[in-house]
This record gives sequence, C-alpha cells and structure tokens, in this order.
Amino acid sequence: MKQIYSPLIILLLIVNCKFSIVNSQTTVTSGYAYRRYTTQDGLPTNMVENVFQDSRGFLWFATEHGVSRFDGKHFKTYMANKSLPINKIEENEQGEIVIYGYYFINVLNPETETLRQTFRDRNLNYLVHCSSGLPRGYSILTKRDISKNAVFHLEADTLREVFYHPLFDRMYEDQSIYYDTENRLVYIPTEDGKLHIVDFGGNIKQTFNNVAVSRFLKNGNELWAVGLEGIWTVSLQRATQKIRFPQKLSTLDDIEVLLDTDGNLLIRDYKSVSRFQDGRFETIIDGINIPRNLMFDAEGNLWLVSRQGIYNFFHLDVKIYKVNEKNGDIVESILPTGKNTGYFATANGKLIYYQNDTFSDIAYPKHPKGAAFSNRSIAIDDKIYFTTYQDVLKWQGDRFSWLNLPPDIYHIASCRLDADKWIVGGWNTLFVLDNEGRVLNSMSQRQLNRNTFYTVAADDVQNIWIGGHSGICRINQRDTLYFFNDSTMNAESVDKDKNGVIWFGCEGNIHHTNGDTIRHFMSFDSDVLFNLCCTDYGQLIVSSSKDLKIIDIATKQIRTYDYSNALPDCEPSWNTMTHDESGNFYLATQSPMVLKFNPEVLASRKNTPRLQIEKIESSANNVDWKQVNEFEKLNYRNKNLKISFVGLCFSNPNAVRYRYRLLGYQDEWSEPAAENELTFNNLPAGNYELQLTADCGSDDTQTPIVSYHFSLMPAFWQTAWFLTLCIVLLMAASAGLALYIQHRKNHALLEHLETERELNDLRIRSIRLRAIPHFNFNVMATIEYYIANRPKEEAMRLLNIYSNFTYETLRRVENASNTLGEELEYIRMYLELEKIRYVDKFDFRIDVPDDVDPGVRLPNMLLHTYCENAIKHGLSPKMENSGNLLLIHIIPHDDKLKICVEDNGVGRKYAQEHPNIRSTKYGLNILNRQIEIYNHFNKQKIIQSIEDLEENGNAAGTRFSVEVPQKFNYELTYH
Repeated sequence: MKQIYSPLIILLLIVNCKFSIVNSQTTVTSGYAYRRYTTQDGLPTNMVENVFQDSRGFLWFATEHGVSRFDGKHFKTYMANKSLPINKIEENEQGEIVIYGYYFINVLNPETETLRQTFRDRNLNYLVHCSSGLPRGYSILTKRDISKNAVFHLEADTLREVFYHPLFDRMYEDQSIYYDTENRLVYIPTEDGKLHIVDFGGNIKQTFNNVAVSRFLKNGNELWAVGLEGIWTVSLQRATQKIRFPQKLSTLDDIEVLLDTDGNLLIRDYKSVSRFQDGRFETIIDGINIPRNLMFDAEGNLWLVSRQGIYNFFHLDVKIYKVNEKNGDIVESILPTGKNTGYFATANGKLIYYQNDTFSDIAYPKHPKGAAFSNRSIAIDDKIYFTTYQDVLKWQGDRFSWLNLPPDIYHIASCRLDADKWIVGGWNTLFVLDNEGRVLNSMSQRQLNRNTFYTVAADDVQNIWIGGHSGICRINQRDTLYFFNDSTMNAESVDKDKNGVIWFGCEGNIHHTNGDTIRHFMSFDSDVLFNLCCTDYGQLIVSSSKDLKIIDIATKQIRTYDYSNALPDCEPSWNTMTHDESGNFYLATQSPMVLKFNPEVLASRKNTPRLQIEKIESSANNVDWKQVNEFEKLNYRNKNLKISFVGLCFSNPNAVRYRYRLLGYQDEWSEPAAENELTFNNLPAGNYELQLTADCGSDDTQTPIVSYHFSLMPAFWQTAWFLTLCIVLLMAASAGLALYIQHRKNHALLEHLETERELNDLRIRSIRLRAIPHFNFNVMATIEYYIANRPKEEAMRLLNIYSNFTYETLRRVENASNTLGEELEYIRMYLELEKIRYVDKFDFRIDVPDDVDPGVRLPNMLLHTYCENAIKHGLSPKMENSGNLLLIHIIPHDDKLKICVEDNGVGRKYAQEHPNIRSTKYGLNILNRQIEIYNHFNKQKIIQSIEDLEENGNAAGTRFSVEVPQKFNYELTYH
C-alpha cells in the first residue's frame, strides 16, 4: 500500500541518527543484478578471456578451450578440441572472425564455418593486457628470444612488425600504449610516472612528468589516460587532470577502463568492477575470480568475462543490497523515507538505516519476547511504526517504545484510514490506532467470520478492505460485504492506486475495487503472486514465484523480468515490495538480498531483436540435408524443408517470439512462438516466399519482415504439359480414326508451310543477289570515269573505297536485316563513292537524334536503294549546278522508326519525261518484294511512301519515307 511520509520525520530522523547509530558501518553490501553463464549453459570452460560483438550482432567469447559464438540462448564452440587458449577476438573488413592465441592467429568464416591459420610462431608471444585498446588488427607481441616488445599489424593474413621504441622496455608489465593511426602518434607510459608521445618515426615529440597512467580510452574528441589518482586529458600540447578520484585506486596492475553511455567511467581490477559516478565509486560487482574483459553490447548490456564464466549485467537497472550476516538474516520490511534514504528491518531483529548506499545499524530496546521484524512498517508525521512478530515498535525523535498490543503475529501491511487514524494487525486481530499509537477500535477473526488476516487497505471513503485466507471483505459503518470464491482466496497483497482504487493479489489472480464491489482483472495460471504495487503512471508491479511483471492497466500489456533479463535468481518475500518518492521500488527476497529498480526505466527498454535467417536446408528423406540458397529451384524430390533462424536479443532472450508464413503454402501468419526452427514436410511444387518477423513480447519491438524466396519444381507427372498430354492421349483413344485423319492433314499442311518458307527464303536470297550487279554497275561506271578523267592517285583512292564497299556488300548478302548503325555506316561509304564520281557536286547529311537506338534492325540495303534512286534520277540532271543535297532523317515515332531520304533534285515528273534518266524502278521493285515477303510474317507492317516536293509551285525534289516497327521480325516462320 502507498506510504505517506512527512518531511518533518525525515529531518528529525536524520538529525537524531547520531544518537542511535551503534556502528558507522554495517554488513550490507551493494552490487547489481546479473546473469551468469558457465559450462552448464554450454561454454567449453569457465575460463573466459575476451568478449566481442560482430557486425551481425553475435557475441564471441575467447576461452581457454576454443572460441564460442553466443546468440542469447545457445553457445556454439569452434576449435574446442585444439586445447589452445584464445586471448582476443575481432572482426576483419571481410566480416571474418580473427582469433588471437599466444603464438598463433586463426581466421574463421562465420558463413561457411571454415577455419584457416594465418600465423603461427612460438618465438612470439601475444601480450593480452598491453594490447588493450589498440585499433583493429593491431597487437603487441614480445619476441621470446630477445625479450623485445613491438607493435604488429595483421595485413591480408600476414603479421607484420610496424613499430618499436626503446621506451617499451621501461613500461610496467601491464601498462598499455595508445596507438593513434590518424595522427601517427604513440602514447607510451613508463614505470617512472612519465608519459611520452612518440611519432611513427620514433622521435619523442613530448614528455609529461608525474602523469602515472596505465590505460587509455577515447571519449569523443578527447583522449583520456587513467591513473591511480584520476583521469588526465592528453594531447600533444598538454596533459591536464580532468577528474581526481576521491581515493586512489589500489593498483594499476591488470585493470581495464570503459565508458558507459552517460560518460561514466567503469574500472575493472583484479577482483571487482566499479563505476565512477557523481564523484564517487560505486561497486557493480565484487569478489570475482580473475575478471578479464568488459564490454557494452549494441543494446547497452554490460558484459564481464572471468575465470568464473560470463556475467551479463544487462543495463545496470536492478541494484542489489545484501545483508551479509552469517546466520542467514533476511530483510522483512523496507521503509523508504526520502530520496535514497530509509530503513531495512530484518527477520533477526536488526534495524538498518541507509542513505546513499551507506548503511548503519540502529540500536533500540529489545522486546521481552524477542523482536523479529515483519512486513510493512509505516511513517506517520514525525513517528515511525515498525511491525514485529510480537508487537509494534514506535520511534519518535530519538526515543523508541513498544505499543504493548496484545500478542499476535503483526505481519499485516499497515495503512492510513484517514488523517488521524491508521490500521495495523496480525493474523487474528486488526487494530485502529490514532497517530500516537493508541488503540481506538479492533476487529477480530471471530467478529468478521474470517480465517487469518493477510492484508488491509482503506479507500478514499474510509471503506476498509481486508484480504485473507477466506477471500476479501469490505467493512464500513453500515455493513460488511464478503467476496469469496476460488479466485479471491488467499488475498495476500494489496495496494491503492492514485485514483483511490484498491488492487488485490490473490494467489494467481488480480482483482480491483469498483465502488462497493470488486472486479476480476487478470489471471496467471500456475503462478502465485507474492507482491502487488501500483505506480503513479498507470501500471501494476507484480512479483511472483517465477518473475516480476510490469502490467499496463489500460492495455493489459505485460513486460516480464526474471533471471534471463534483469533479476537475480531468487524468490521474493511476501508483502515486502514498496517504493520511494522518486519512483524507485524495493523488493525483499527470501535470501539476504533486497532489489532496487525503477519500473518506468525497465519498461522503457524496448529492445528490438536483430532477426537473421541462419540456414535453410532441404531433404528428400529427412536424413540427408542440403543447404538451400535464395531463389534456388529445388528438385521435386527435396520436398522437406528445415529453416533455422535467430532473433538476437541479449537484454531479454527468453522473451523473443517468432511469427512466420510461407506464401504459396500458408498465407496466414502463425501464432507467436519461441521456437527458432521450422520444418515443412511434403511441400507441394510451387514458388514460395518465407516471411519471418520477431519481437520481444510486445508489438513495439517487432522487427521488419525478413523474406527468403525459393521454388520447388514439380515432378513431370505434376506438370501441366503432362496432364495435357494425358488428355490428348485420352482423346486420341476415343477419337481413333478421326484424329488420325486430322493428324495426316495437319502433317501435310505443315509440310506445305515448310516448303513455302524454304521457297520464300530462296526467293529473298535471289533478290539480294540480283540487287548486287545493279548497284555495282553504277559504281564501276564511277571508277571508269575516274580512271579516264582523274589523276591516278584519286582513282586508286576511289578503287580502295570501292574495294571496302564491295567487301561489305558481299559480306552482308546473306543478312535478312542489319542494324541501323550498320546501315548508316554502309550508306556513308556509298555516298562517298558517289560524291567522288560527281566531283563533289552534291553533298549529303544524316540526322540521327541521340535517343534513337542504333540497334534497331532494318531490311538489308534499304537506305542504299533509296539513296541510289535519289542520286541517279533526282540529283544527276542538276549536277552542273551547285547546292545539290541529299538528306537522311531518322525520326523515332511511338514504337516505330521513321526513315526519310530526301533530295532537292528535278523531281519524278521531270525524270519520267526524259528517257535518258527515266527510272526503271528495278532496285525499288527488289526492295518492295523483299518488304512484301517480310510483312507477310509480321502483324506490324513496314510502310513505304513517296512524296513530291514543291517550292512556289515548281518541283523541288523527292522524299522517300519508310516506317519500320522497332520489334520487326525478319525470321520467315509462321505464327
């Protein structure tokens, strides 16, 4: 139930503690909750040297007997049979795991799980502590034969010495250097308390006296050096002490330093881990057998490896106070009185005052029958009342007194009834007292017809709610109501929320008041509730025999905490949970431990798993499995599938749940489950997509969907063509002779079509061969003219061009089509020949836009035919005049390519009127026949047109145009 604290009592108690404290120190120690992993969890040995997290999120541990990979639940060990101690693990740029031993380096490919050795030399010895904090790939090794330490670098599987300085010989054995690759400087501390800065050339650039340090770490842009007395910030220009420790460290031998996310320094020495925060050291854990490496993982969990296994302190969210008394004392009652102040009352009668983790025993008069403190003390104004199993102890100012109540076991949680009255009780009787502790009224089991009182609370209208073995009852001045059924029995914990609603924990059920009645809220099968408390932000905190639950009242969403993610492995005590004004909750356990935690901080940790598909395998017999790659097509026999995956979450590994669906087989998402392996047997043929997602118990921690595609090919008897064949065969058996006759007809038709295709192909070849002499005659006439009328050199140049032109003509004669680029190259040669023939009395221009695809195919000799006609019948009659021009335009139009050949010659009418230049249309007829045959085999057709050009009513030339589909087919096959 909620406590009401008076500032006056807190002040008086602090002032008067000097009269009541019998020991300035008591046997209470503090630390943080952790989970420990040992060989019982799968480690090859408890002797662990190093921890590392790779880029995929897996944790790797270097041990005395191999290297282990950890996914939050399972360890997988490599090199376990080598018996070679592993000292350090890191990841190279290729994502491989680099494993350092004393005198060897191995590299593990985590995907193929293959191991290779890159270095082995027994004359070299890896120095674990001196290599702390060096960049990736760098380490310090000593040469055994000459006792020389040097910096080595692993480069492409080769270990190379990169730096040595005589100052290394003046270092303590466990001092480490800082190797600054960016500025090419080395920071070297020596045993005489000096810090030297040396460049990569070995020149000493700076020396600082009285800077005795052992470890270095980078904090943003600052380089910190840690020594016995504090922390220095160091640069090439100065060394300044940034932090002075309140007391010196005990040693600089074998320490490690680390910064948390808030910039606080963590120090690991030879037996403990401490955090320097708010100007003082705080113990995280003590008494460890040879702790080694510290690391924060990507989720913010703190890991420590040691010779006693692996410790995960999670986010340092749960603090532990331990009463270290030899007779096994435990805390029965916790009473916070302010921020980080309050009292522990123990089963052995010890009363302990705490303030900022400093604990002191309080002396008080013993009860004649002995004093064993029980659950729930209460502070009222300037007084504190401590319940015991004999009586109630009152402390006011500096004076203790007993209330001398009738003998009973006063374990009932105390509560305020109003400003002037409060309630306390035992198993048999409840007493209403005034603020001075005087009895005003009492209620017994017999009066209330109840068996054994467990707890009591009062609502805002002074209704008294009593929980006990026989359920719940409500008492006021008018009447008494009883609520007794299977779900209200053993109502052993109670609290009141900020809205005045009373909440009860009854074994595995939670109820709350609703006016004068109660309502059931939630049940937990196979679980018993030990404590129930309300927060000021709409949550219930419930501790049970299994775990701690934070329940959102509005949504009923539950976050669970146990040994796997936050709490120590111990059972809570009954009715001991309480909280202070800062929102910190305290929970006593049935061991010497008290837990302190802030549920708002715990609930704010929303760790989304890192989901990965580890392996997909297929099998024909569920015995022999073969790995499947994404998008692979599987044989129909391999219809059994096994899928392994993992959702990495080290903060709460047991809360990780998976949902999946196999599209093509199962379109609905599965229910959340903790299993991370799936098996599908006898999958039908088809295309599949495995979709997988994970969360940590709540929707706001769900991962993005991970997909994996594969196909299972059908057996031949499952294919559509096989079924079609069966139908055809059935029809053949039924139709008999009719189908045979039809088959013969079809066969004859196919032979006819094939014969026609062959004839058309021969016809096309013949047309092309007939076209060659036609344009060769014109070219040879040009060469004849040059030999007779031009210098020998020009005739030879023309003959060379003609030779190339003839070669290209003969080479392409078999082609049904050429690309646009090839046609343009060919026509340029032809037009150059014609220009030489006509002594450059005409010119040509080819316009091709940048967005035209030169790979579009055109009928063979298309451009040549048009250009030849334009020159011979259009331009040649005007060759005595200048300004003669031939234009070729290439125009993309939708899915077609439009080609225009235009001349500014005499026009078609003039050519028809003059027999000497009249066109025989022989070349055009060849081209037209070729296009006619191709059009017969295509849905889209090649379209030609001829246009007479005019200017001021007079003939101004001719334009040949053709539109060619860009996907035109030149293969003579029927569709």
